[in-house]
Amino acid sequence: MANPFELIAQRLSELGFFNFLIPFLITLAVFYGLLKKANLFSIGVNAVIAISISFLIWGFWVTTSIDIGGPLAKFFTQASVIILVFLFAIVGASMFYPDFNKALEEIFRGGVMFWILFAIFAIIFLITSGLGSNILGLGGLFGSSAGIMVVVLFFLFLGIVIASIVGGGQ
Repeated sequence: MANPFELIAQRLSELGFFNFLIPFLITLAVFYGLLKKANLFSIGVNAVIAISISFLIWGFWVTTSIDIGGPLAKFFTQASVIILVFLFAIVGASMFYPDFNKALEEIFRGGVMFWILFAIFAIIFLITSGLGSNILGLGGLFGSSAGIMVVVLFFLFLGIVIASIVGGGQ
């Protein structure tokens, strides 16, 4: 007998819940938030514009029969894992540095470290999202996205440890 939660997920998938409704609601929330932040119109006008834009965007995906639910699920899963890694890194670093906020201010003072981290995460995203294999032809170079992520995170952690040991006296 099938798991009841599996049956519910299958039924919701058959109804287009994951391919239309959830992405539609996410798009609606993003556009409504942007319009509210811009403060160009009243709340009612913002809502109507956000709903219209969301229907136009997701109507295109539905009429062209492109399945966007799978890539969105993969993206949000990867984003959740990255957020969890950051949380564990912050908790772990706060155990070694008594005043972690002051240490972060010193590290990110010049702005160079921000661009270094941005480049590292852009490369990680390029490799793990599959864009590296599609655009650059790196498909046969790496085994799997999970293996790549583990190796990159290991070297990133190793670099942070080495930098904290070498630069500890400064």
